[in-house]
Amino acid sequence: MNRREQIADGSVILGENPDGPIDREAILVALDGSGETPIAEVCSFATHGTVMGGDNYQLSGDWCGIAASELEQKTQAFIYMNGECADVNPRGRTQPSTFSVAEALAEEFVGDIESTRGNTNALDGDDLLTGAFTLIELPHKQGEIEAGKGRTARIRIHGIRFGPVRIVGFPGEVFGETAMAVKQAYASDVVAVNSYTTGGSAGYVPVREAYDTGGYEMRVSPYSKDAEDVLRQAFIDLVKELG
Repeated sequence: MNRREQIADGSVILGENPDGPIDREAILVALDGSGETPIAEVCSFATHGTVMGGDNYQLSGDWCGIAASELEQKTQAFIYMNGECADVNPRGRTQPSTFSVAEALAEEFVGDIESTRGNTNALDGDDLLTGAFTLIELPHKQGEIEAGKGRTARIRIHGIRFGPVRIVGFPGEVFGETAMAVKQAYASDVVAVNSYTTGGSAGYVPVREAYDTGGYEMRVSPYSKDAEDVLRQAFIDLVKELG
């Protein structure tokens, strides 16, 4: 669920915004071998793994770790990639946090993926495997510039293509609207946009409109409101470069 909830005084808190923009698409790619069981499955879906809050001191993969462990029992490898979840939290979070909620959400997700497994479409394509990266310059906020951090941050974004599938990623937190715009630019292709890829921790890149209402993501982001335009276009260009 979109977590940017606007309250009575007009400010935005980390809450629940059921009418907010959200990418509900789960992309599942099965890599088939000669046997009946896929060699591997790769899944991209956008939601924070934050059912368990700060009151939990137990190491955990949260709901997505529970789901991935169960799904991996039916294939040789199951890779879960967190999509563009900067402004998305799992619904049903409680205080104090409880693993029962994480387990329930995991079971719901597993059920959705299991039903998808039975309805996957074979994609025609060659065996081409390619990768690419590009360096982008994201403009800093004025405060970052005054603190001596430079006018821009140089960040590497990555992409990989296997057959007809393109996956791109950013080493920070991508808003859902960014990814949906990239997917729309390549509506006839299978494109996944992911957060938290390798290359450090680059922070939040909020969409321009979010700066008008403010909120947590804007407060902690080092970037100006122009940064998302740069990232969005860079993703679109990177998908094109992958072929």
